Amino acid sequence: MRKHLLWMFLFLSLACNLPTGGLAPLTPNSQETPGSPPENTIPPLIDPAASTPLAIVPIPASDIQIDGFPYQAYQAPGDPFRFVCPSPCAIDPQLIYAQYAGFRSAHDILTRLIGVDTLPELQPVDIHIANDGKCGALAEVGVLAYANYDDNFRAFACTFIFEYSEGTGGTAYSPEDAVRLDRQAVLIHEYLHTVFFGRTSMRIGAFHDFVTPVALYVWDERPEDDFFCDYHPQTPPGDRGGYLLQELCRRNGLTWEKLALS
Repeated sequence: MRKHLLWMFLFLSLACNLPTGGLAPLTPNSQETPGSPPENTIPPLIDPAASTPLAIVPIPASDIQIDGFPYQAYQAPGDPFRFVCPSPCAIDPQLIYAQYAGFRSAHDILTRLIGVDTLPELQPVDIHIANDGKCGALAEVGVLAYANYDDNFRAFACTFIFEYSEGTGGTAYSPEDAVRLDRQAVLIHEYLHTVFFGRTSMRIGAFHDFVTPVALYVWDERPEDDFFCDYHPQTPPGDRGGYLLQELCRRNGLTWEKLALS
């Protein structure tokens, strides 16, 4: 388990948030209304290898424009995110449907765990699933993915998830791979960055001390009891040395169960 998590820390350290600086504007509805916490703030244990396979269903696609260029947007009704791909999209629709199903499950776990989502005025979050012009050439800047917001204060995340997944384990990336919860690691990591947009200044960092361990929780099985307080990677990925959650646990009694309340 610990070896598995260490590998993912190193993997996710290649994925970064590239801020433009500043703070996304807040509207009167930007602050959450105090209320009773959800009864189950911690999602039930999900074992990616043993859980019931998620249903892969077609996702409605629509023609949109982003910065004047044509895209296809895949979005289920009511979802605060959408997968976008330059039109005509060269990615197999079955792969898109499978990745969408897996990410949607991971997103549900994430929002129940932390108690909030990306601010409504920044939604839907555009998740660019191809290495397109909006994102630039990711390989040239040495990252797998990043999150940001544009001049219209719309949050987006960039990844070439299907490109770097091809050939994983010596086989082609299949819908059966794409739907797995543990294949959402990079996407959920970048999406978690967008939760901070409009709530904090991006000048103070990308919040990897928070984003990385929480993203690991989402896709992996629930960590051991001592993980939250005692585990620290040898190569810390965070803005503050990777110690934020560890110190909040030791000094303030923070636990997974209290994360949403915090």
